[in-house]
Amino acid sequence: MASLGTELISLGALMTMNYDQVVLLDSETDHPIGVADKTLAHTSGYYHSATSVILIDSAGRQLIQQRALSKYHCAGLWSNACCTHPKHGEDARDAALRRLGEELGITTRLVSIGVVRYKARVPAKAGNGCVDRSMMEHERVELFGGFYDGPCWVNADEVADTQWKTIPELKAAVGHQFTPWFQLYLHLLGPMPIDLLKGLMATTINPRDYGYLQLTG
Repeated sequence: MASLGTELISLGALMTMNYDQVVLLDSETDHPIGVADKTLAHTSGYYHSATSVILIDSAGRQLIQQRALSKYHCAGLWSNACCTHPKHGEDARDAALRRLGEELGITTRLVSIGVVRYKARVPAKAGNGCVDRSMMEHERVELFGGFYDGPCWVNADEVADTQWKTIPELKAAVGHQFTPWFQLYLHLLGPMPIDLLKGLMATTINPRDYGYLQLTG
């Protein structure tokens, strides 16, 4: 990883972390090395910690959300149930549960699906009506899954809309309307994620390390 310079705040000096910061990771060990402003991390491609949640109902449909139009990157694109960046010292599962509540008003049991590392360019607002593709997600994602059949409360600051979709419907719609990381999850989890999630819940299947995926040059 390139030198972070003065933008990085050392973990030893860190007292609090807000929602505009991400935990930076060493690219060789995945160990935390500091925090940085979230926007800076995405413009500079700094490797950082994240969590994502996949929610499936009893019929096997997956909950997807449309990102709010005010988001500074991937605005209006559809994605998995929710994503977030854990605060420094926050357990990844706790961060995932926190964000489910903040964005969708959902509480449910989550199990670890595994770890996904990826790098991908993401569309951002350029301020002139054009799309700026200079931003980049470079994340180590702890991916969680859960079952949920109840209603959603949508936080309009974060989410524009929600839908429940079958896997064939999602596969047919893969393209520019989905975030790059969600397209990756659809590929990695296969055609029957409900069976995967049932196995993880029953501990007959173990969480998996999916390795590192370079989605952009």
